[in-house]
Amino acid sequence: MKSLLETRNEYWRPESLRELITIILYELGDFTKCVVYAESRYMHLKDAYMAEARIALADMITQTRLLTEAIGADWDELWRDGEERFRERMIELKAKKEKNILT
Repeated sequence: MKSLLETRNEYWRPESLRELITIILYELGDFTKCVVYAESRYMHLKDAYMAEARIALADMITQTRLLTEAIGADWDELWRDGEERFRERMIELKAKKEKNILT
């Protein structure tokens, strides 16, 4: 199976890292708009906006995978590293919270 980058290059021109980042930011903006509208402005359209938010998130993940391939990194390794860093940070925050409560 072709990588996402190979598939993209077959049908579209290669994009610079700046362009890939710009697309990710565009999708983040779309996701943010949908969540804000769903939670405050248009409550009667919440389900529709959350469905659109899900699509924007899926597109953002795909673009992030393309960026990962473009810089020569391994997606699974980055995923594991990110989760590990998150869990370590949560342990640190818990320790700080407990310290503040006990002192």
